[in-house]
Amino acid sequence: MRAITKILATSAVALTMGLAASAANAMTFVNVAGSTGNGTDQISWTKTAVGGGTLAINAVTTHINFDDSVWNDGAGEDALLTFTGTSDAGVGNLTTSGGNFTQAGLHGTFKFTNLAGTVTYLAGSFSDYWLQGTLGQTGSGNVTSGPGTANFTSDVVDLSYVTGDSAQFGFTLAHPAFSVTSGTLNNFKGNSVSGSFGGIAVPEPATWALMIAGFGGAGAMIRSRRRQAVAA
Repeated sequence: MRAITKILATSAVALTMGLAASAANAMTFVNVAGSTGNGTDQISWTKTAVGGGTLAINAVTTHINFDDSVWNDGAGEDALLTFTGTSDAGVGNLTTSGGNFTQAGLHGTFKFTNLAGTVTYLAGSFSDYWLQGTLGQTGSGNVTSGPGTANFTSDVVDLSYVTGDSAQFGFTLAHPAFSVTSGTLNNFKGNSVSGSFGGIAVPEPATWALMIAGFGGAGAMIRSRRRQAVAA
């Protein structure tokens, strides 16, 4: 009897630990394929005052896929992407190190819609994101979450159980080469935008209930074992 109780208690703890581990899992729920029209400028950086500027993507045709198993959208959908991120001037947002640059403090919005512009697949706002690249090169650049935050919404999927939203964009063929003059990142353009979007999945109410029941069951079995030990 004690052996069975021990097995059940161990199983209850294992189940509860497993549920707890799955309670907050990092996940990538959207992938964005490289945008169409290689060789055509699709993303641009326009400098403003010292240390500032705006990064923009204007109605670029790309392909979006909700690739998590819960929200799998099959082959995905063609989508129009718009993006605007501004880095304020005069606050030390541009730094350089080892031949690379980081334009910090990007804040703004993005949106993926169907080609008719009537359905929003994914949209969001972000703050304190980074634009990064290598000075003197005409290769790729990236927009990353850095220390920043984001908030996503969608007309087609339920994002209510996702927190810690984050995004990453990439682009290629930046031209002219990335350069800095008098503490300001100079204008450039690029194309082939791609990216990924993710967050932390938190459990639905039913999962929380099962976790609580698991903890309660484990506690009850442990108390039962203690009573049996005292009686013996």
